[in-house]
Amino acid sequence: MRVAFRTRRLERCFTQENLAVRTWGPYLGRRYIERVNILMQVRDFNELADIPPLRFHPLSGDRAGQFAIRLTGQVRLVFAITGPSTITIEEVVDYHG
Repeated sequence: MRVAFRTRRLERCFTQENLAVRTWGPYLGRRYIERVNILMQVRDFNELADIPPLRFHPLSGDRAGQFAIRLTGQVRLVFAITGPSTITIEEVVDYHG
């Protein structure tokens, strides 16, 4: 799967672990990089549903057309399908914050 990033900062957090750690803390920063790597390795979206810890799910309401996977208990990585085998990382969001 090809992964694009909505912002340069999201891309830099993926490529520079120290920036990810400064942005979100050590656990969440490393988890972000790990999850983006998983997204890059899958061949299609059906595989995401087969990885239970990700808790892959579509979003609704004003986020219809976007999807999320779990980073921690309440923090999600939100992305959109932007091509046949391309996704765009939209944001990291705390659902309860």
